[in-house]
Amino acid sequence: SKEITPDCRFCIDYLQALLIVHHSSLSAASHRQMEELMELGEAVMEEDHASKSERKAWEQLTEVVQCLAALRFHDIVVQWQFKTLSIMKSWPNYRAATNYVLAADFED
Repeated sequence: SKEITPDCRFCIDYLQALLIVHHSSLSAASHRQMEELMELGEAVMEEDHASKSERKAWEQLTEVVQCLAALRFHDIVVQWQFKTLSIMKSWPNYRAATNYVLAADFED
């Protein structure tokens, strides 16, 4: 299998996905994954010379991490692709730690 070399876009999209997973469960495992990605992402933003828009997106996501448990679902979805192009655009405004990712009905 091919190994993925993370770039700015990968880190931004992956952090958005992990934010949703962690918000749903608030588990120690998902928190650890988020922390590891944030450390990696900071290095990648520097090494890849992140654009202004990439840096802004990264900063928005890392700010959300700081108060994640107090926010509702619609507040943690920062990336426009997740807000407008995914099935999640029609999801209710879930509270944190309600395991909504596991409970979501993914069928049409």
